[in-house]
Amino acid sequence: MNEVVIKPSLREQFLQGWAQCRVIFFSAPCGFGKSTAATALLGNHKTCVFSAEDPEFLREPVPKNVDAIVIDSLPALKDPEDQQTLCAWIRENPELHFVILSRGVLPGWLMPFRFTGLLQLIEARDLLFDRDTVRVFLEKNGCTPTEAELNVIIHDSLGYPLALTALSRLMQNGQPYTPEIVGIVQQEIYHYFEDNIFNRFSMPLRRMLLNIAPFDTFDAELAQMISGDSHINELISIVRHDTTMLLNADAQKYRFWSFFQQFLMWELRQVYTPQEQAAVYSRAGLYYELHEDYEHALECYSRCKDHRRVSEMLIRNAEQHPGVGHYYEMEKYYYAIPKEEILRSPSLMCGMSMLTSLCMDYEASEMWYSALQEYAAPLKKTDTAYKEVRGKLAYLDISLPQRSSKGIAENIGNYFKILTDKSLQTPTFSVTSMLPSLMNGGKDFCSWSKHDELLYKTIRKPMEAILGKDGIGFADCALCESKFEKGEDNLPWLMTLVAQLPEIERHGTPDMTFAIIGLMARAQTKQGNAIMALSSLDSLRTEFEEDNKRFLPNIDAMRCRLWLRTGEMEKAEQWYRTSAPPDHAAHPYHVALPVYNACHG
Repeated sequence: MNEVVIKPSLREQFLQGWAQCRVIFFSAPCGFGKSTAATALLGNHKTCVFSAEDPEFLREPVPKNVDAIVIDSLPALKDPEDQQTLCAWIRENPELHFVILSRGVLPGWLMPFRFTGLLQLIEARDLLFDRDTVRVFLEKNGCTPTEAELNVIIHDSLGYPLALTALSRLMQNGQPYTPEIVGIVQQEIYHYFEDNIFNRFSMPLRRMLLNIAPFDTFDAELAQMISGDSHINELISIVRHDTTMLLNADAQKYRFWSFFQQFLMWELRQVYTPQEQAAVYSRAGLYYELHEDYEHALECYSRCKDHRRVSEMLIRNAEQHPGVGHYYEMEKYYYAIPKEEILRSPSLMCGMSMLTSLCMDYEASEMWYSALQEYAAPLKKTDTAYKEVRGKLAYLDISLPQRSSKGIAENIGNYFKILTDKSLQTPTFSVTSMLPSLMNGGKDFCSWSKHDELLYKTIRKPMEAILGKDGIGFADCALCESKFEKGEDNLPWLMTLVAQLPEIERHGTPDMTFAIIGLMARAQTKQGNAIMALSSLDSLRTEFEEDNKRFLPNIDAMRCRLWLRTGEMEKAEQWYRTSAPPDHAAHPYHVALPVYNACHG
């Protein structure tokens, strides 16, 4: 038997609940020491212990001459009449305390006691050991870890009582903390979960848990697509109410408690054949692909070794503009494609030229550009691939970051001629790359600012034709931004843009909407209205949350700059901790990362 140690904050919480409430409800997954803690905390009180797995105790009179009634395994109490009987016991016996232990969440039928202040809730985080409690627990149980070992133990165990209990037995008599001991502890926990949790579930519920185990977050649609079970919502409801292993990631998505997910992955490898595991990833890949989450789709297809799907997705991705092409997330997959396969696909050669350019490997970018030229050289106008390849070369002439903006005006004219030739195909442009700027968007057009009104008059029509939907509002926004950057009066142009916003939102692209709102926010900030600018960005973020999530990191980066101006340091620090891009020196591509540019101007 291990020495029992109670975390001081837990003892204080329990005593507060004992003084102020009639019900103390322990809610935590298996292995958190609910029973052990409750027994130790009730050591000076007379108690009567029942299990909800045998509800016959509710048919008898309420026990007398005790301080507390302890009820374990509450999720087993399914009968509504039994539930109401227990509620009546609590209401009609104000002199008694009820200590209830559950692996599930606080059920709805006990919520009235919570709302009226009669119920104290003790959850998993309250039962986790802190650093001092881990140290005391190990020392009382014959373990003498060093400070370095203690740091690693706390990191690995997360303060989970079951893991520390198993560990204390293995580290007695001066045994060091080693990877071998970690492996033994994991195996003991997994077997414990298997016997005490997993094997008690129905077979459909076990299959669902194994099918969604590989995914950090999931929703009911993903679980149903992988499992093919039409009752998936009922199964999720069982796990959510009868256990606390499933947590809310957001309003519609769930995630597993980390130790339980590790167990499920272990169980998955024990139960499923390699072919069955591949089928899980294949179905998940299709789900992510349908939702245009290409990063996760590629990861799933790679795990199930579906190379055909990987190539198809990369080709489709390469046909988009880098601003929405997810090149950074897919970089490793592009580099994994054999060179011979890339040379057979104009889309992949075009994509590799753009990707390597974004990574500042301009030599490789030009090499792939030349390869695409060589591919185009023998083609005749009557060849099927001719219009595709010629369009991609013209596209790269304008879009590659290393191409100087000085020669782009001429290329735009040539591109416009290509565009008017209905026999040629050209990729879609984005002039912003999801940044809130045209002059500092996909390319640096600052040099054009010297002749902004002349260019506005001369190349406005071909640019709008080339850009398609992105051209709606483009010329006016570019001229307005040019005036702003030069410190000239841009208010008339800004008012024109604001008047055009409804039309741009209806018929244009979110890229242009973001560029205009971003410009408007910068103008408002310059005028001393940072709070108004922040409100504009907050409204845009709410509008984009559903269908344009790719813009959210850049919107948040702009909001961070405004939080700094308005003194909202906690929000700025939170963004820096959770969302800020890594040091751009760590990877050359980070210089081109939209978030980095949006944050640092």
